[in-house]
Amino acid sequence: MPMTSFKKVYEAFYNKMEEDSSFFNYFDLNEKQAMALAAERAHTYLVEAIAIIELKKEVDETADFYDYDDEILAFNWDLSKVEINLLACLMYEQEYKRQYSKLKAFEMQHVPSTLQVFSPANERKTVKALIEDIHAENMTMLDDYLSKDRVTRKFKTLEYDSLSEDDS
Repeated sequence: MPMTSFKKVYEAFYNKMEEDSSFFNYFDLNEKQAMALAAERAHTYLVEAIAIIELKKEVDETADFYDYDDEILAFNWDLSKVEINLLACLMYEQEYKRQYSKLKAFEMQHVPSTLQVFSPANERKTVKALIEDIHAENMTMLDDYLSKDRVTRKFKTLEYDSLSEDDS
């Protein structure tokens, strides 16, 4: 039975995160423990990415992203490279949303302006703008994916003959 391991999706996600060393380096954890924690976080982001796709797609789509085995951490079908990349991009967005939440929490700590080395407000604006850009790119990519046949990648067409009122 063909299937795609979650590990393939995680690796695509890790490649997007490679510049963010804080994602892979955790205080007091060795490399193996840090990668186990990164995989745990990646799994959470993958489940969220799947939900985003499933909420946006039509009911009659052929690809069922919920068709996976959580025990063996694999989809029960083969994902294309486009689908793996789409999931990794959506996972990347989820990570940045978490970063923004952390910055918002930092905002609650009232620090006198004389002690501030940087402006948390400016950092929040920058991260928020980055998240909005990532989200817009992801939604464009998702719309493009959903507008095409997943196997042929040709645009889906509407069969007007099947919509005629004579069939009613």
